[in-house]
Amino acid sequence: MEEKYSISLVNKELPPQFRQTVSAIIDTLINPECLKWDLFIALLLIIMKENNFHLLKTTEGNAISVEDYILNRKTIRSTIRETVFVLDGFQSMPFKVIICPLNDLALIIATIPDMHIETYTHCVKINRYINISTLGIPSDYINLKELITILGDRIVNPIKGSILNYHKYPSPNLFGLPDDIVHKILLYLAVKDVLYVGETCKKLYRIVKEDRLWYRICNRDFPGENKDEADSWFDVYIKLYVSERNEIWKNRYYGTSGYRECSHISDYMRRISNSRWEVIL
Repeated sequence: MEEKYSISLVNKELPPQFRQTVSAIIDTLINPECLKWDLFIALLLIIMKENNFHLLKTTEGNAISVEDYILNRKTIRSTIRETVFVLDGFQSMPFKVIICPLNDLALIIATIPDMHIETYTHCVKINRYINISTLGIPSDYINLKELITILGDRIVNPIKGSILNYHKYPSPNLFGLPDDIVHKILLYLAVKDVLYVGETCKKLYRIVKEDRLWYRICNRDFPGENKDEADSWFDVYIKLYVSERNEIWKNRYYGTSGYRECSHISDYMRRISNSRWEVIL
């Protein structure tokens, strides 16, 4: 059974309130789990500040240092850390980054209150970025380049892009662009590449699933086609492609053993090499 940290260092002759306060301080300072969590929080805050975000004490408060933030949070029992940032030059749009512990994982949630649908999340394994000594005490940071890259892709760049786009500044990534502009970009891609883009994040997944995007793609590849009310344009797209490929195979292999051998296989269309559509069938 794991041994609890002793608070015998506190003189029992001291007043109860003082003894309680000092006991809490001692427990916090020598508890490796608390230390590991605080070190990880500090690392995330520093990465944010290195990307031109300013840490605030409150939504309408002044800037605060990472050290002061960590020390101030010591008085709060909750392990969930809620931070407030502003992007340099955009002080009128603060946003929150909430960090929740999930055993050895940290769930990071970034949300912009002025843009209710703009929320970005990512979950990381704390022990992958903090080295634990043989004594069980956090001793150093590791894999920092990997963490910086992941946070840049999942949190930093999306937040920056959203804020810049909201203020009508050009953004260097897709996250902050209006949906209609993303649609126009996707129309230059092959279908399988459109689907790959939809796997990169929740926002792009939502955009790629939109029926109006598939209406545009259908008009691009099968102009003049209509659909039944019950069907989505995505379903229409698949049916049109299967029909087209069936015709190609019939014309190529009609009366030969090649077509007859394949015709009884329900998913033979998946076997077509170099098909830009096979990923959706």
